[in-house]
Amino acid sequence: MGADDRGRWRPVRYTEPPRWRHIVLTFLVLVIALAPVPTVVEDLQRRTRGVVFGVPPRWPHTDVVPYAVNADLVPLNETELARALDLLVQAGFGWVRLRFPWFAIETAPGQFTWEPWDRVVQEVTARGLQIIALVDGTPPWYRPPGEEDNPVVPPTDLSAFARFAARLAARYATAIDYYQVWDQPNVTPFWGNRQVDPAAYVDMLREVGGAIREADETAYILSAGLAPTTLQEPYHMSDVAYLRAMYQAGARGTFDILGAKAYDLEGDDPWQREYREDRLGIARLVLLREVMERFDDGDTPVWVVGWGRHATPPGWTGRPSIWGTVSEAEQARYVYEVFRRKRLEWPWLGVLTWDQFYPQVPLDDPLWGFALLRPDWQPRPVYFAFRDLATGPPLIGIGRYGPTSWIWQNPDPELRHALLVEGTYIALVAGELVAVEASLDGQERSALLDPGREHVLGNQLALQPHTLVLRFDPPGVTTLVVGRNRPLGPYMALGVLALVALVALARLTSLAFWPPTEPIVLPGLIAVLTAFYIVAPTLPLSLFTLALIAAIFWFRPRWALVAVMGVLPFVAVTKVLGRWQFSLVETYILLAAIGWAGRWGVQAIVAASASSRALLTHRLRRALEEMWSLLRPREPLDVAALALLGVAAVAAASARYQEVAWREYRWVVLEPVMFYWMMRVLWREEVQRQMTRARARLRTWLQRYTFTTHMDADVVQVAVPMIHGLLWGMVGAVTLGAALLVWQPMGAYAEGVWRLRGVYGSPNNMALVLGRGVAYALALALFLRSTSSISRLATWPKPIPGMSVRRGYALLGGVLLLGLVATFSRGALLLGVPVLVMILAWQAPRSERRYLLLLLAALLVIQVPFWMTDRFRSLVTGAGTLALRVDLWRASVRMVRDHWWWGVGPDNFLYYFREAYLPAPDYPEPNLSHPHNLILHFWLALGLPGLLWLIATLAAFIWTARRLTRFLPPESTSRALVIAALAALGYSLAHGLVDQSFLLPDLMVLFWFGAAILASIHERVRTR
Repeated sequence: MGADDRGRWRPVRYTEPPRWRHIVLTFLVLVIALAPVPTVVEDLQRRTRGVVFGVPPRWPHTDVVPYAVNADLVPLNETELARALDLLVQAGFGWVRLRFPWFAIETAPGQFTWEPWDRVVQEVTARGLQIIALVDGTPPWYRPPGEEDNPVVPPTDLSAFARFAARLAARYATAIDYYQVWDQPNVTPFWGNRQVDPAAYVDMLREVGGAIREADETAYILSAGLAPTTLQEPYHMSDVAYLRAMYQAGARGTFDILGAKAYDLEGDDPWQREYREDRLGIARLVLLREVMERFDDGDTPVWVVGWGRHATPPGWTGRPSIWGTVSEAEQARYVYEVFRRKRLEWPWLGVLTWDQFYPQVPLDDPLWGFALLRPDWQPRPVYFAFRDLATGPPLIGIGRYGPTSWIWQNPDPELRHALLVEGTYIALVAGELVAVEASLDGQERSALLDPGREHVLGNQLALQPHTLVLRFDPPGVTTLVVGRNRPLGPYMALGVLALVALVALARLTSLAFWPPTEPIVLPGLIAVLTAFYIVAPTLPLSLFTLALIAAIFWFRPRWALVAVMGVLPFVAVTKVLGRWQFSLVETYILLAAIGWAGRWGVQAIVAASASSRALLTHRLRRALEEMWSLLRPREPLDVAALALLGVAAVAAASARYQEVAWREYRWVVLEPVMFYWMMRVLWREEVQRQMTRARARLRTWLQRYTFTTHMDADVVQVAVPMIHGLLWGMVGAVTLGAALLVWQPMGAYAEGVWRLRGVYGSPNNMALVLGRGVAYALALALFLRSTSSISRLATWPKPIPGMSVRRGYALLGGVLLLGLVATFSRGALLLGVPVLVMILAWQAPRSERRYLLLLLAALLVIQVPFWMTDRFRSLVTGAGTLALRVDLWRASVRMVRDHWWWGVGPDNFLYYFREAYLPAPDYPEPNLSHPHNLILHFWLALGLPGLLWLIATLAAFIWTARRLTRFLPPESTSRALVIAALAALGYSLAHGLVDQSFLLPDLMVLFWFGAAILASIHERVRTR
């Protein structure tokens, strides 16, 4: 009851608040809960990147004495050598890195001078020091022509170098166990005055390291210490990029320990956490470590063979330092901080080798700024820093310290071990039954350790040094485990935000599946979850987010394919899940496939629950018939998809580098074909929902009307959401690329222009994707008709709310076209777009061709200011990248002649090209992965059968499109979609003449998207 304006009581009807209000408020709560997540996650990732939390695994060669130094001891006389070794022992060093130059030992062919090195090795080992032997250098008779004066050029005879290394290892088998093969091969002149070659160094490492192991079974191989550099020139390659190329060339397993170098310049913070390839510093070790983990080599430890910070000695009058300089006191503090960071964060790091002990250089050489001693042999403050760290009770951090570790080597007279342990978790693991007496920060306890079980001495301790005293009976069989717990604060904050978001998400999901709001709410929900998945800091949180996305895909399978199309422009964004790395496109295709397989599995389980055998047989037969009706190939393009699986599989199986070939097969063949079949199945399921069996059997004059209207409804239900996802994803990619270009800038500056590239590695890759989006947007803007019969069954969704359908597509196409122009891709602007416009003009009515003429004129006007830049002038002069492209095509033709039947295999072009087909030794782009031409690429990747497949598939595509454009009436929305797919193909073929236009994951998905549209519409035409 309620009172009216006259005070009379009347019945009042209460209604539920509008559902839209609930949706908006719930969505706002979800956004507010997730808004702080990126900031929290970014800070957490920055603070925890490279850090090992929890109980650490065991990395071999990391529980050794971590204090080492580079020392040139051979030139010293007896007195100087004894003095030097006394100083090293007094400072607590455990290692000396000595160089064994081949050219200085083998003074003439077959004549070896070992005595100076024999003397040093004997004296060093007699003092209890261990040796890291650097093996490098080339005698004059093995140096290539023009490099006779360069002693560190690689030898022309690698087997001779291997024989020398084997002789060295056999001679010092009882004294030396660790050998580093070469040094700094990523910069000139240490790889000669020529381009660096990671694959060639891997060959050296494999052959020389194998020879050393054969000569000394107890030897361990260190890879070369890569010079820290940010350059990407052919003669100087970033150490991070070089290591990545080493692994791509098969470096895994060729070394036991990764050698690294790291130097901090003036002003660098040893605790800095900006992990970028363009920044030097000790934190660069984390980037190297991440490369190792990416290539599944995370069990291999890292040793630093050169590090330091320069400090000019007082009264310095020599040459200025090129590394910057600090005071000697700051240099000493720097040593303390680096070792503390190692103890707290990097258990995978073993030895840290200081750059110089007593350099054998002139007194004005700035290398004296790295030295531990002054020229008069007086120790500098940095020497005392090492002494403070290395003497006294062992100071250790997180890691596993086995029974033979250095921390157990010097017990007191009562066989007790006094340690300073810096960690929050301390435990013991015994190899047999052991009695232990322990004292942790003064709290004593005794225990009997069971073999193999972890006995915790302390957990959730403060992150500071703890005094630990241990006594074992029997000794020599116990491992000390030191760990570090994760910080709880940020994770608790994330947990609270996740809880609020989960409640809001549950509420929003219940509202989202109400049919009228599904097309609006679900895209936003998937976008929010995708962003959260990208920034999720931990594996459990990432998997939880994936589970939520998978649940949506399970109940709404068509939105899985919409999500795939939406993330296509972000294919370069990858997510690391444990040891594996997946792109968003790959992740969503796999989730969609799992959802389809899961639903069919549920149908099989339901069928198996039948009460009788006859009913079971009937249900299984019916389920199989339905599945076959959805899966069986009926169109030429269906056959083409299956044929590609076989052709590419044979090409991958015949490739030299199998790992990359099968990876490429998965990315650009298997998963895009899976997307094609899922789209075909989805369309067929929609057909079954739209047309009953009675309508399918109609043979009256109503058949054509029923067919046309229902087919257009299929288009609206299946294809249009995918197109909208693609176009809005591209708009997001253009917006992000423009923002990065303005604020960071993250574009690519080439030949006088800034080029938009977004998240892609190259602007051309972005142009290849945007061109297809322009084709779909402009075709739909031109060819959709408001008088379409679809209005009787379904309404074409507006791409931009509040704007007509055609104007919305025109605006989206204009934005994408501007982004395409901003890439300054000559293949797109001079080949792709003109062909696209010609196809549209060919199909457009005369009254609308003026729009296309205006479009071409606008494009020409926009480009006029840039025609005088080197980017476009090189087309006339024949210089710049155009000349390089011509040389590349000639080299690719030679490769085709040598491998004309099966090519070189998927993703194998790079390795063949830089090995034997470089146009010139100084060719500036030796790491190209494809020949920048559609025909050459298919021929070399999939062989002659692959090229024939391409021709046949394109013929089937064009034949199907041409048939449909003639059959479908002008007012049909399906015809507009067919023309859009045909225009996208035309753009792809034109741009493919000068670039890689198909064999990429995103481009193949886009091709099969268009093929699925044509095949599905043509199937409806044939079965009408």
